Amino acid sequence: MMRSNQTAGLHAVATGDIVASSDLGTAERAAVPAAVRQAYAMVQEQLGSAQRYPIDLFGGDSWQIYFEDPRTALTAAVQFRALLLADHNIHTRMAIAVDTIDFLSRENLSESDGAAFRRSGRALGAMRDESLEIFLPGDNNHIASVAARAIARCIDLAASGWTRAQAQAIAHVTGCTLAGSPCAQAEVGRLWRPAPISQQAVGRHLSSAAWSTVSAILEDYKVLVELLIEGDASDNDN
Repeated sequence: MMRSNQTAGLHAVATGDIVASSDLGTAERAAVPAAVRQAYAMVQEQLGSAQRYPIDLFGGDSWQIYFEDPRTALTAAVQFRALLLADHNIHTRMAIAVDTIDFLSRENLSESDGAAFRRSGRALGAMRDESLEIFLPGDNNHIASVAARAIARCIDLAASGWTRAQAQAIAHVTGCTLAGSPCAQAEVGRLWRPAPISQQAVGRHLSSAAWSTVSAILEDYKVLVELLIEGDASDNDN
């Protein structure tokens, strides 16, 4: 197994599973791994070289993603969740942990270790009614922890009400955000599946999905993690 030491800096790990997977039929359960890989491949395509590591699937309905840049984790997770719903009518829940890691397995993420991996996996096991949890490094930064919980609750509140059409709209615009490219509603409409729709229809879907609020919260998360990265770098310099 190829391992690389990744002891410096902060990273993010998202661990999740498929909601109510035991209620799916045999054929539907068999199709879950391909659906999850397809959704993640689209996330990878938007992030390019910034997202080099494959998704890890385990237990039939569980998955884990490693983000070398923790600032991208929440937007990528939202796109991943939206893609699963829009394209496959699959709901997923997840726990994201931003923290350090000790070593990384390039072939099998579940064989990696470090605080981010441990906290993300354990948090998923402890989740009850939530579909999204976010955990930040350290136990003493109460302000950051409260902010992370608020961000997770707001995103989850919006996402839990998305229709498949709204999820498709969200998947398009979050993909543009990850790629750092403009995202005109007319272009989203042209790329719409199974057939193009009008710019006005795209706008209605985004409005109903609370995109203006979701996009602002995603930016809040990015700023929060950037502050933590700056603080971590300052601590390492002292």
